[in-house]
Amino acid sequence: MILTYLGTAASEGWPAFFCRCPICREAQKRGGKDFRNRSCAIVDDDLLLDMSPDIYAAKKHLNIDLTKIKNILFTHSHKDHFNPELLRWYAPNFAAENDRTPLKLYGSEGVKAVFDKLNDIWKSHYSDGWFSFTVLEEFERAQIDENTFVTMYPAIHSIDDARVYLIERDGRKLFYMHDSCMLKEEVLKALEGKNIDMFSIDATMGVHKTPENQNVHHMGFDAVLRMRKIFIERNIGREDSTYVANHICIHACTDENGKMNFHEDMEKHLEGTGVMPSYDGMSVDI
Repeated sequence: MILTYLGTAASEGWPAFFCRCPICREAQKRGGKDFRNRSCAIVDDDLLLDMSPDIYAAKKHLNIDLTKIKNILFTHSHKDHFNPELLRWYAPNFAAENDRTPLKLYGSEGVKAVFDKLNDIWKSHYSDGWFSFTVLEEFERAQIDENTFVTMYPAIHSIDDARVYLIERDGRKLFYMHDSCMLKEEVLKALEGKNIDMFSIDATMGVHKTPENQNVHHMGFDAVLRMRKIFIERNIGREDSTYVANHICIHACTDENGKMNFHEDMEKHLEGTGVMPSYDGMSVDI
């Protein structure tokens, strides 16, 4: 199982749309790993995790073949993750010489409610058989194809429909934790003994300190390290599991002393911690 990051920024992107602050101006000059699309990832070449508004840019830049996608998991309905309007171009008149396999969409009941409202605007997409949307049950393991199982868990975020996922394929396990703060005890309890191979963890708050309480909606690098420690101590992951800090906000990467932290600085900041920072195009063979 290979996870490829198509976008690794928070909602404003790297650099931000209309910002001329020092870190955005410098990121614009640097490019490379300091250019980040909004959050999105793909497992192998057929399972899409969220649908970023930048997915078309990722398709071009990273040479991703979107025609191979069969299943899409949605974490929540915030617009930097959830843009199903783009699926209108799956219609036959826009997608010639496609095998026309209906796309299978998955998420929470809240996400489906938002999707249904949009689908009412598009008219007849369900009746044309282009998509199916399955509402997953929290804590219930569901098979989505011959080799893939997913389990959905509640996230701690600013919107009620936010969820995180355990994805299992061919004996390997990925925990995809975007967007969320530190997990609830009931989730940690359910994950004990899972022996997960890779964790992709929310790091929106970057180098800023994450408050200790669970009333915040994101985490920084400090909380990612705390989360890794919890995963290991509770037999959820291992010391040698892969831990990636992802979904990084550019405006949370200037520290209290005014130092701007770019990708190379994040690598140094996390060196020796067992956590690595993500970047667009990064692939992990799990």
